[in-house]
Amino acid sequence: MTIDVAERIGVSRQKVARWRNRFLTGRLSGIERDFPRSGRKPKLTPELERKIVKATLVPPKEGRWSLRRLAEHLGITPYFVNVVWHRHNLPEERAPRGRRPRRSRAPRSRG
Repeated sequence: MTIDVAERIGVSRQKVARWRNRFLTGRLSGIERDFPRSGRKPKLTPELERKIVKATLVPPKEGRWSLRRLAEHLGITPYFVNVVWHRHNLPEERAPRGRRPRRSRAPRSRG
């Protein structure tokens, strides 16, 4: 029977067996949505995001924040600072970087 159902709906028989077992243990609620997956939880929590934004808005003693400098100050990776800055369009005083003009591929004339 599992093979018939699997062929009819185009999935593996293992998947049908898993659905059947989940239905038997949890009835309809057992198959309505997926179970939580294993794996690493995201490290960029809302609290950390607020901490990055707050620190960004307070200027350092000298100069201004760079990704690396703020990350080092907070003890996190520059990747998280970059993600938060992009989400919140920070730091505001910096102009967004555009694309650089391409160099011509034509050979240079020697003159």
